[in-house]
Amino acid sequence: MTTAPTNRTIAPDAEPTVPPTDHSNNINRGKSDVNDAPQTTVGAESTAHQTIRYLSSTVVAVTVATLVFFQFIAINPSYIAPDAAMERAFAPNAWELPTFVGFLQVIGALSLVRNANIPQLFYVNFLDSLSWINYLIRASAPSATSSTVSSIQLSPAVVGHRQLATIKSDYDASGYVSFSLRSHVSEKDWFFRLWIAVLVVLAIVLAAAVVVGVVGRLKSGRRNPFHSDSSGSHSSAQSLHSISQRLLGLCVSLFTLAYLPLGMIAMFEIRQDASLGDGFPHTNAVLSMVTLALLVALLVAGAVLVYKKTEAGLSKWQVRVIWGALYGQYEYSRRLFFVVPILVQLLSGVLVANVTASGAAPLIALIVLHALYIVLLLVLQPFRDVLQLWATVVLDVLLCAILGAAIGMTSTPLSVDTQTTLSYVIVVLVCVFVLGMLLRQLVMLWTFASGWAKPTNDDQYTGLYTANEHEMDTENGNYTVSLQGTSSHHTTPDRRTGDDDDYDVPNTIRLMDSRA
Repeated sequence: MTTAPTNRTIAPDAEPTVPPTDHSNNINRGKSDVNDAPQTTVGAESTAHQTIRYLSSTVVAVTVATLVFFQFIAINPSYIAPDAAMERAFAPNAWELPTFVGFLQVIGALSLVRNANIPQLFYVNFLDSLSWINYLIRASAPSATSSTVSSIQLSPAVVGHRQLATIKSDYDASGYVSFSLRSHVSEKDWFFRLWIAVLVVLAIVLAAAVVVGVVGRLKSGRRNPFHSDSSGSHSSAQSLHSISQRLLGLCVSLFTLAYLPLGMIAMFEIRQDASLGDGFPHTNAVLSMVTLALLVALLVAGAVLVYKKTEAGLSKWQVRVIWGALYGQYEYSRRLFFVVPILVQLLSGVLVANVTASGAAPLIALIVLHALYIVLLLVLQPFRDVLQLWATVVLDVLLCAILGAAIGMTSTPLSVDTQTTLSYVIVVLVCVFVLGMLLRQLVMLWTFASGWAKPTNDDQYTGLYTANEHEMDTENGNYTVSLQGTSSHHTTPDRRTGDDDDYDVPNTIRLMDSRA
C-alpha cells in the first residue's frame, strides 16, 4: 500500500535587501575605534564597470577641455556668431562650459549626500570619479602597512576637538564621512585641499596670462594709439595682448565654477563644528564662514557693478573680454540674471551639506531648487539665444529626473535588485549625456576648423565670422564695434563701363574720443 504524498508549501527565499547605513553617534560623532570604520559600499565592481568608469571620466575630461577652448574663443568681444540658426548652434559660445560643468557638479555632489542605505560599489565609484570636477582631488590608496581613515573615526587623543562628542546632535554627516573614507582623505582636511585646488588652477591660468601679456608688451614696445585699423593686418603684439586678456576672463569663469564645492564643503565644516558643542567656532568653521561671506559678497558686488553699467559700457572691449562671460549671453534688460545660476549652484552645495534629516531630504530640496530655476527661465527667458534657453531647461529637467531616481534608493527596506537597477539608470543617463556632449563638441570642432580653412575668394562662404582683433584697443576712450551680418566685400557698377568693380570697406566702426 502506497501512502499519498502530503502537500507541503515551501516558503520562497526572502528577497535580499540592502543594509541601512549606520547613522549612529559612533559613526557620526567620532566615538568609534580606528578599526571600526563603517561599511560604505555593498556589492562589487566588475571589469566592465571599471572600464565604463574610466571611459566616462576620459570623455568628461576631453569634453571639458574642448569647452574651455570654445569658451576662450567666444569670450573675445570681437568674435561674432553667425546669423543663421543652424550655424550659430554649432559655433563657439560662452554658455556651454558652465552649463555642462554645473550639471556634472551636482551629479558629483551625490557622493557626499546622506545615504539611507549603503550604496552599490560601482555606483559610488562612478560618482567619486567625478569629484575632480568639483575641485575635490582624492588621495591615493594607502599602503598595506598603514591605514588612513576619516578623522571622525580616530580616537579622541589622536584628532582633538571633533572627537569631544558627548553632546546629542541631529546633524548627520555620514555621507561626507563615507566619501572621505573612500577618498583616503581626513575629513577635516577637505576645506584646505579644496581651496588649494581652486587657487592652483587659477594661478596656472593667471600665470599664463601674465607671461603672454609681458611678451606682448615687449613685442609692441611703445604702442601707438593711431595704428592702422585694417582688419587684415594684426600685429603679433595685439594678438598676444588679446590672448592675455581672455585668459583673465577665463579665470573669472573658472572661479564661478568653484561656487558649489566651496559652499558645500564650507557648510559641512560649519555644521559639524557647531554640532560638537565644544568651543564653537574653531579655525575651520571661522574660515568656512568667511568663505561663504566672500562668495556672497563677490556675487552682490558683481551684480551692483553690472547694474550700474550702461549697455555701451558693458559692450566695451576691455570690460567684455574679462567679465563678459558672466552677462554677455543675457539680454541687457535681464543682465542681472547671471546671478541666478551661480546662486543656484551655491545653494545646491549648501543644501547637500545642510539638509540631512533623511536620505531623501537633500534630494527633494535639490529638485525643488532646480524646478524653481526652470520656472524662472521659462517666465523671464533672459537669454539672447533661444538654443541656450531650451538646452538649459532640458538639462535641468534631466537633472531632476536623475535626482528622482536617487530618491528611489532611499526607501527602507530596499531590495538589492531595485537599488542596482536605479543605480544603473543614473549611470546610463549620465554616460549618454556626456557622450552626446562629446559628439557635439567634435562636430563643433569640425565646423570651426572648416571656418579657418575657408578659401579667401569664396564670396558664398557662410561659415564662422573671424575675430577682429583690432577691436582690442580701448585706451584713451576709443573702442570699436563690429557690424554683425555685414560684409567688407562689396561691388559697385563702374560709371564708365557699367561693369561691377570690387572694393573693400571695413565692417567695423571705430568710436574715438574727440579729446584724445
